[in-house]
Amino acid sequence: MDRKDQLDKNTIIGSTDALRWFGALNFNGNWNNDNLVYGANLGTLFSHEDKDGFTEVGSGATTVGDDITEIGRVSIGGNVGYKFFDMMTPYVRAKYSYDYQDGGSDDESSVKTGLGVNFDYGSSVSAGVEANGTLKGDYKEAGGTVFLHINF
Repeated sequence: MDRKDQLDKNTIIGSTDALRWFGALNFNGNWNNDNLVYGANLGTLFSHEDKDGFTEVGSGATTVGDDITEIGRVSIGGNVGYKFFDMMTPYVRAKYSYDYQDGGSDDESSVKTGLGVNFDYGSSVSAGVEANGTLKGDYKEAGGTVFLHINF
């Protein structure tokens, strides 16, 4: 790792090692009842990272100690939509997540919502667009997804 000292603009060099592992387990289901399309999901994830400490070299160098970060989350969510004209399915989705091991954050709960529409053009072409957002304490995120799927 290299960085510049803000006062004298000299380069400060440091090196560290880390070991990280990650695991996730998710259950997802999707169902159709005439034109009603709905789904549910339940999942958990866990990540552990063990970082070695290091001492930088150069003017303005610092010493950083060993650190362990763990993140664990459980989430549950669902979606519901309605298929029109056998090709267009507007839907709404929501997912609640709880961080049972939050890696140092004070915000344990988050909610992600989405609103979108999927299009099916026969068995070989589908497309969709979604606007989504996440709320977690003071953190807010907005995004979107667009996809096109073609079977050859």
